[in-house]
This record gives sequence, C-alpha cells and structure tokens, in this order.
Amino acid sequence: MWFSNTGKNLAYATFNEELVPTVYLPTYGIPDTMYDQYSKMFSYHYPKVDDPNPIVELFVQVLNITNYEPVPIRIKPVKEYTNETILYTVLWSGDEHLFAMWMNRIQNESHLVHYHISNNTAEVKEMMEFKQENGWLNFRQSLIINSVNQIALLYPLEQDDGDMYRHVCVISNGKIMPITTGKFEVDKLIKWDFELNYIYYSANIEHISEVQHVYKVLVDLEQQPSKPECLTCNTGCTFNKAVFSEKNTYYAHTCTGPNIPYVNIVKTNEYGITAWETNRKLINELKNVALPYVTFLNVPLVDDYKARVKLLIPKTVDISSDNKYPLLIYTYGGPTMNLALDEFNIDLNMYLCTNHDIVVALVDGRGTERRGSKTLFANYKKLGSVEIYDQMTIAKFLRSNLSYIDKNKIGIWGWSFGGYIAGMVLAKDTEEIFKCALSVAPVTDWIYYDSMFTERLMDTYNGHVENYQNASLIENSDGLRYKKYMIIHGLADTNVHFQHSVMLSKDLQHKAITFQQQFYPDESHLFTKTKNHLYRTIILFILRSLI
Repeated sequence: MWFSNTGKNLAYATFNEELVPTVYLPTYGIPDTMYDQYSKMFSYHYPKVDDPNPIVELFVQVLNITNYEPVPIRIKPVKEYTNETILYTVLWSGDEHLFAMWMNRIQNESHLVHYHISNNTAEVKEMMEFKQENGWLNFRQSLIINSVNQIALLYPLEQDDGDMYRHVCVISNGKIMPITTGKFEVDKLIKWDFELNYIYYSANIEHISEVQHVYKVLVDLEQQPSKPECLTCNTGCTFNKAVFSEKNTYYAHTCTGPNIPYVNIVKTNEYGITAWETNRKLINELKNVALPYVTFLNVPLVDDYKARVKLLIPKTVDISSDNKYPLLIYTYGGPTMNLALDEFNIDLNMYLCTNHDIVVALVDGRGTERRGSKTLFANYKKLGSVEIYDQMTIAKFLRSNLSYIDKNKIGIWGWSFGGYIAGMVLAKDTEEIFKCALSVAPVTDWIYYDSMFTERLMDTYNGHVENYQNASLIENSDGLRYKKYMIIHGLADTNVHFQHSVMLSKDLQHKAITFQQQFYPDESHLFTKTKNHLYRTIILFILRSLI
C-alpha cells in the first residue's frame, strides 16, 4: 500500500494467485510426541518457469469521501505486456500525481507512467519507456521523487571504455539526466535532501570494487554532472553505510570494514561525531586471536575479463618455507550478491582459516555486480557456462602463483546459487583441479526455481530449452562420478525447494554415482534452528576431504 503525501488517497495492489500452481512442503513437528504422530503439509502458491505468475492490479482509493460507498479507481498499465505484467514500484507526488513502473515478464522492458488522479479518474499524463538489450533492467531499488515530479533512480550509463555502469540519474521532463558518471557503480540511493537539493548515495571506486563509500552530489540539471563529495573517504573505513535522519541533519555512519564494525552519529553539515557503538567488547575478545591476513587481487580471465578475489590467509603461512596449505573457494556467483568485499566477517570461512590453516578465496567472477554491465550480463541466458569456468581459472591461477597452496588439496563450496555453482564446477572439472565440492541448498535445475528470478537471467523455458538443459546440474551429473560431493538441504526450504536436492539425489542414485547428503527436517533456506549441526557437518566434510 502507498499513501499519498497527506493521506488523502491510497494506492494499493492486489495479486490474484488463482492460476499460480501450488507447492506442498512436509512438516514433521516435535519428535516423540503424539501431537505430531502424523506429518503435515504446508502449501503456498509459487510460480516456476513458464507457469502463470500472479495477476497484479493497481487501484487508488479516495479516502475523504463520506457520502457514498467509495469505488476504487483502477490504474491500468499503458501497455499490456504479454505473459503477466510485473508492477515494479509505485510513487506519489502530492495527492494527485501517481507514478507506477510496469515491467514485462522477463524484465528487459518497462514503462514509467505518470497518472493524474482527479474526479475519480486516472488520466495518463506522460510515459517513459526503458529497454535493456542483452540483459535485464537492473534498477536495483525503489525510486525517489521530489515535489516537482523529478525522479531519482539508478540507471546504467555508457562510459568511455564502452561498458555500462550503474549511476544516479534524475528523470526530468521525460529525459534521463546523469547526476554521477565514471567507471564505478552506485550501489544505493540513500536519501534526497529536497531543501538543499543533494542526493546521498553509496558507491565503489574505479577498479576497486570491494570498497563502498558514502557520497553527496548536488542535483544541478543545468550543469551535469556535478562533482560528488565523499563523506567517508577520510575515515579509515573502506566499507560504509549511512542512514539519514528525517530532516537530514544527522546520519548514522556504519563502518563494516576492513576492521571490526562500529557506528557513529555524524552531524551532516558540520564537524561533529558521536560514537554510538564501538564494539569494544568484541575488540578485546579478539586481541589474542590470530585473525587471517586479508588481501585482494585480480585474476585474469578470457577476453580481458577479470575476477576479483578476496583471500583469507592463515597467520601461520610462511612463504619462505616449503609448507603447503589447502585452498577452499567459497562462491556465490549470482547477480544479487558479491563476496569479494572489504568487510569484516566472523563466519565459517574465517573459522576454517584461523583454526585449521586453510587458505580461503571468496570470488566474484563473471555474472556478478559492481564492475559494469559486460561482467554482469556475461552469462545472460546461459547460466552454468562462463561463471563455472571462471572458478576453475581462479583455482588454477592461485595454485600456480601462490607457492604455499597445496595443488592436490583444493575444494569449493557454496550456498543457494553458490551451491549450484559448486556442484557444476565439480561436475565440469575434467582437469582434476578440485578434490571436493559441497552444495548447501543448491538449485539443481532452473525449471524448479522461481519464475521472476530465473526468467530475468534465462528468459522463458519455451524457446530456450537447450540453454536450460546446459544450465542444469542434473543434466551434467555424470561429471560427479568418482568425486567427493556432498549435498545439504532443509526440507522446509520455501526459497530453493527440497525438490532440487531430491531430484539430483534420485538421478545420482539411478546412475550409481556415490555421494554424501545431509537433510534437515523442518528447516528453511537459512537453517535457523540447526545451524550448529549444519556448520559441524560442513566442517567435518571439508576437513576429511582437504586435511
């Protein structure tokens, strides 16, 4: 629901799921109780590839009518896309100007429509069309609108290297006006100070994708773009986030890297910092812990592409000695998450590095964000291709260039999309680069996954059958024969359904391919109730395989 500025009008969306197929997940309850003598089924609507999506409709209800039964105003898309229209975002300017962005099913075409709400009607004032060739529209977040119907959004702009980078833009009078420019990517629109006409945003730096700073830039549509001012570049912090107060007088500055995170309250236009959270207790507890040495490097790929790699190196490593250490690659590989970021994390990878002397590489190859559209769209409509071979190239580069890596002890693991990548890498590894792979809650065939995510990256199944088959871990499962592979999945996973691992397990069993599997009843995609057991299972598999 979206209220207009004074609450006079209310815009709301309805979703008709009548034609959307239903997914059934088993739940088992508490062991050894009569109440859970019989298992139960949890069901919900979940559209998969090529199946009907919910039918969305947008309405406006005038709220100050008291004399008769109010009738909502239906807001129609200017263009009725085939195969179900997607409503991306809704914005109000005042009480009478409504903006709605509509997308087609595969999300490479959209229209931003301006409606004038008056006298129980919605008149179309103007419309703006967006298209993305060889990829999808990646606005990344909701839009921001000011009082004169100017709209701020993130939009890719071509730079002098021929690549497209996501930047702050303002739509004014039907034109897209660049507010920032350069060979870097804006990660988030934070706030628009309408009074001073500054936009605050976070972005990385050219050629340094792992950092994130907070900036402000003047919105001057006559002389664009203005020079941004970095608010966090001199703080000693490399990964920054900010939340501004209602009147933009203060902001909470959160530093998440490279060292232990802290939060300060900062006065926006004057010098003044108040420590809010110093994490002093954690700092003291980690004083005697041999935290890993962290470094970043570029790994050359084919066709001038580069992968960004974050290395966690145990403090015990002595490059002057002949000692060798296992290498574990942690991967995600999808377009919604980057791993090679200069943030401080205490997680399973750090534990394996500090407690078991394993070198850990967190990698961002082709198909990931923060380094331009060419890298992001490199595997468009062909998942399971270049991003898989990038993991192999990275592993070979590291074992050849780092003398302390044991070439015979290289493993890979990942979660969700990363679990899919890990399985595909092991299946396609014909050079015996990897000794083992572990997949947590993996996608194993994209026909089983959510339509909006999958079709954005792969288009529909109809007309692209071969691409889907090539991208299927099940189709490539013969490559797992005689290899160390483990699958872990929760039975109540509402994101990546247990069906994925069941179908892969069934396929491997029918082919007499041995593997390990661990399933968690009543557990979700995040394993919130059994994480200790999950981590011990992961650690045990990795240690048995690599140590």
